[in-house]
Amino acid sequence: MGTIGEQVVVGREFSREIEPARVPPGGRRFAIAAEPAERAALARRLDLEAIGRLAVEGLVGRGRGGETVTVEGRLLAEVTQLCVLTLEPVESRLEVPIRRIFATGPAPALDEIVVDPLQDEPEPLEGSAIDLGAIAAEELVLALDPYPRAA
Repeated sequence: MGTIGEQVVVGREFSREIEPARVPPGGRRFAIAAEPAERAALARRLDLEAIGRLAVEGLVGRGRGGETVTVEGRLLAEVTQLCVLTLEPVESRLEVPIRRIFATGPAPALDEIVVDPLQDEPEPLEGSAIDLGAIAAEELVLALDPYPRAA
């Protein structure tokens, strides 16, 4: 786990990188899964009792004349959190669709930014690779129940 100032760098416990330049025109299918040590480290950072499974499967594809790379697939996870009332373990199975678009070229210089809420906007690609493990960790954080409750 790393930090930059006060910002936590997500996904270093579980890292699987793919270079956009190596993605063929038809795309590349992928299936990744976190190893037990990776799941344990991520569970500690996210303050979870356990992560029994963390996997992502899908397709990395090119779009917009090669200026974007799209990651589409689904996250599969089994997590154990503590109930917010009783502190009993609460197990959950998550299946979450993933769709992320990355801009591979330089950002255009704009005087004005127009955001269309109905269209997916590409994220700038930081570095030369897309970290599928970091995407999985981010999507897991977003899918977790913030207030888990025992039955």
